[in-house]
Amino acid sequence: MLKNSLILGSLISFALLIYVFYGLDWQSFWQAWQGLQFEKVLLACVIFWLLLWLRAWRWALVSHVKGQLLAIWQALNIGYLGNLIYPARAGEVMRVFAFSHFTHSTMAHSLSSSVLDRLLDILMASLVLLFVLAVHGSEQFGSAVLHSTQSLFVLIVLGLLILLLGLPKWLRWVEGWRFAETATWKQRGQTWLIQALSAIHPLRHPLRLLAILLVNCLIFALDYFLLWLLFRAFGWSLPYMAAVTTGVFMMLGASLPSAPGYIGVYQVAAVLGLGLYQVAEAQALAFSIVYQLMSFVLIGVQGGVIMFYKHIPMNR
Repeated sequence: MLKNSLILGSLISFALLIYVFYGLDWQSFWQAWQGLQFEKVLLACVIFWLLLWLRAWRWALVSHVKGQLLAIWQALNIGYLGNLIYPARAGEVMRVFAFSHFTHSTMAHSLSSSVLDRLLDILMASLVLLFVLAVHGSEQFGSAVLHSTQSLFVLIVLGLLILLLGLPKWLRWVEGWRFAETATWKQRGQTWLIQALSAIHPLRHPLRLLAILLVNCLIFALDYFLLWLLFRAFGWSLPYMAAVTTGVFMMLGASLPSAPGYIGVYQVAAVLGLGLYQVAEAQALAFSIVYQLMSFVLIGVQGGVIMFYKHIPMNR
């Protein structure tokens, strides 16, 4: 399965790279690099590093694991490193196991908190995408994207409301299941589900939920500010909305099968997003490479150090 996914993703990435590099204006491409302001790139690296801590903080709030921010940050870095190295977003599985191991939480708690943390990403990303569609018009993305995004947003909101408001009832219902003593796998499943539902209970507290939503908004605002700062590093006087639009294209690209690290996908996404603001294809390509190099280096170094320090083999 992973092998097939890697082959398919690599083929798609290879095709996309051919698409963006074929007929490229190499002179404009190298000029973009020559005018790069490295002090702004360095500041973008600091913001990227800060974003990892903010995402760890959000996961800590969701999971309600106290005094374990460093452990959660380490698990988060391992997950991102896994997504860079392995196909099919295998890092999502790695971060669940790392969270459970580092925080000494049950696997059910780790998985449920990870899913909720990712749902917050999807929820906010859907909201931003709807905003971009309203600004640029759905014809830039297609009506299917608009309708599917609306449906996804409504589905997640309703699902979370039903889950949180009815949580005590769901817990009583699951706890009331009765099985024969020989049905050990059913009993284990019941225990696992009770642990998963219990892990969600802290989200019913209004102040905690408000804090999570505020941190989530801050994360996305800084995400797009980072992209805008990289625009400034290239000397482009683009509005903040250009960063939001480009970020949405990159987010949509990341949902497609690709080689590890989203190679090729981010290049096409940057070309399409920045093309709406009259940025030349060669310059947009240079921007995508700088952004990817920055994320590769930071995640690679941090994740690699954590894997080495924790004695976790990459071939496990």
